Amino acid sequence: MTGTHSFSARLSPPDERGCVNWLGKRNWKGYGRLRDRAKVSGETMAHRVAWERANGPVPDNLCVCHVCDNRLCCNPAHLFLGTKADNNHDMHAKARGARGERVPQHVLSESDVRAIRARYAAGGVTQAQLGQEYGVQRGAISKVVNRVHWGWLSA
Repeated sequence: MTGTHSFSARLSPPDERGCVNWLGKRNWKGYGRLRDRAKVSGETMAHRVAWERANGPVPDNLCVCHVCDNRLCCNPAHLFLGTKADNNHDMHAKARGARGERVPQHVLSESDVRAIRARYAAGGVTQAQLGQEYGVQRGAISKVVNRVHWGWLSA
C-alpha cells in the first residue's frame, strides 16, 4: 500500500460540501484507486484507505459507503460502513441507480408501464398478449404488473 505522504498528497482541500476528493487514478466506475500489492486485484479504493486510516480495518462483510454520494470523496466524516444490501438500499433511496428509462437497454417507457398496468387491471387481456404487443416476454409483463420492475412508478 502507498505511504501516508503519497496518499495525502493525492487529496484535494475540502470543497464547498466538505468533500476531500481523490486526485489520483480512478477505476472504471469512477472511484479513486491506488495500488495494493497485497490484494489479488492489485488495487484498493481510495475511500476505503481513508476510512481505514481514520477508523481501523473494515470487517470482511462490510463496504465503505459514501453519505455524500461522491465516489471520489475520501473525507472520513462522509463515509460509513454498511453491507452491500445497505449500500444498494441507500443508492435506491436516493435514486442514484439507473432505473426505468435511464437503463440504456430499456424497452418499455414509463407511459408503456402505466398503460400495461391499467389494461391488465381492467381485465380482458393476458400478460402474454401484452408481452407480444410491447415486444417483451410474458415474464417481463408479469414483473411490471406485480411491481417487481418499475415498482417505484406510481399508477
